[in-house]
Amino acid sequence: MLKKLSVFILLAYSQASMADNQVTIETFADQRCVTTNSLPDHPAGPFRNGTQVKALTLILCITTHPVKGKWPKKLKGAMGVALNGIQFKPNTSGFFDPNSPRGHGRNGDKNWSFDLAGAPKQRGLDANNAHVGKLGSYHYHNLPTALVKAQQEHQSS
Repeated sequence: MLKKLSVFILLAYSQASMADNQVTIETFADQRCVTTNSLPDHPAGPFRNGTQVKALTLILCITTHPVKGKWPKKLKGAMGVALNGIQFKPNTSGFFDPNSPRGHGRNGDKNWSFDLAGAPKQRGLDANNAHVGKLGSYHYHNLPTALVKAQQEHQSS
């Protein structure tokens, strides 16, 4: 039986600095849970629409015993979480739409997702390939450059 990623969102906004990054990783029975305040441990932004990263408490739990499915399934939502507590969300809410002024939108062809990696300036990604979602949570859409650099520096020290 395939267990799904359980996501609980506790709306707890605050204007906090990046130095306030908080993450805990705990195992309960057959679940590994990451509790995060969604603040990155590196500088974020600026964002084209002026949005700010806000603290948002998330509890993200995944099974410790995943089961390979018989058939691939389309990924919806987050696909994982980095060690700094920031979610990976490679998919977008945009789809190819030849009738839209930007060529993509929420009402386009659902079989053709808009790829943020190929057009980061169109969706307001920062230097870490991330931006702020509807609820104010910062999340990665591609390789998080500052996180990778910090890990490389940590390993070489």
